[in-house]
Amino acid sequence: MSNILYPDFLKDEQEYAATTEHWTALFSGLMAQQGFNWSPYIKNQFGDGTPMRDGNPIFNAFVPRTGRAVRIIQHPPSPKDSFVTWKNETEWADGTHFTELVISLILTEKTEGQAIEAMKAWFSASTPTQN
Repeated sequence: MSNILYPDFLKDEQEYAATTEHWTALFSGLMAQQGFNWSPYIKNQFGDGTPMRDGNPIFNAFVPRTGRAVRIIQHPPSPKDSFVTWKNETEWADGTHFTELVISLILTEKTEGQAIEAMKAWFSASTPTQN
């Protein structure tokens, strides 16, 4: 098994914050290379404003120019690496549809690389719409 990154993210608030910052910096770098703007599309907090810290999602982003999104679900460490992707059709509150790439993983050096490649492929394969 590869080296697990942020192994205590579900137990430690500071490590959870560091994990989300890690994904934000990683994704921002990928999108800057393509010249794409992005923003989160899932509010990760309860109605009273308390943050949800369950790893689903640990990170999410919508890229208006492509009309596509990514949602990363991070799981706690286990004896085996875990990396799965799928596409999910979802919609905005107004009923407008869009597709998200869902990446479900235990974060290791190996699965981080797989996630980067999956996101690169997902956003580079899309036809730009508007910025």
